[in-house]
Amino acid sequence: MPVRLRITLLFAFLVFLILGLVFTGVYYFSWEARLETITARLTNRGITTARLLSQGGRFSHEVVKGLDSLTAITYKQKVVQAYDYRNRLIYHYSDLPGDTMSLDRDVLDEARIKGKHYFTINGKEAVAYHHKDAHSRLVIVSAGVD
Repeated sequence: MPVRLRITLLFAFLVFLILGLVFTGVYYFSWEARLETITARLTNRGITTARLLSQGGRFSHEVVKGLDSLTAITYKQKVVQAYDYRNRLIYHYSDLPGDTMSLDRDVLDEARIKGKHYFTINGKEAVAYHHKDAHSRLVIVSAGVD
C-alpha cells in the first residue's frame, strides 16, 4: 500500500473519530439539558397545583382545573393528578377526557422519600412531587408528551 494512501486513510479515520466524539458529546449534553428542562417544567406545574390545592377553601377544584387548562405549558396530552397521604386521588386534570395514569404505590412512596421522582408512563414523561405544608401533604404527579 503506498504511503500516500496510508496517510489519506489515517487522516480520514482521525477526522471521522474526532467528528464522532464531538457529535456524541453534543448529543449527550443536549439530552441531559432536555431532561433537566422537562423535569423543571413538570415540577413547577406540580408545585403550582399543590399550592393552589393546599389553600383549602380559597380555590375549588374547578377553579384549579380552569387554571390548568389555561396554563401555557409546552406539552401535549398533559395530565395532573394529586394524591393525599392515604394515596387517594383527590384531584385530576387532563387535556384529553378520560386520560388517566395508573400509578403504583411505589411511585408515590418514592416521591415522599426523595421529594421528587422522575419517570415515564404510557409514553409520557412524568414527575411525582411531594408537597407538604401546615395544611396538607400531597403528592402531585404531572405528566405530558414533549
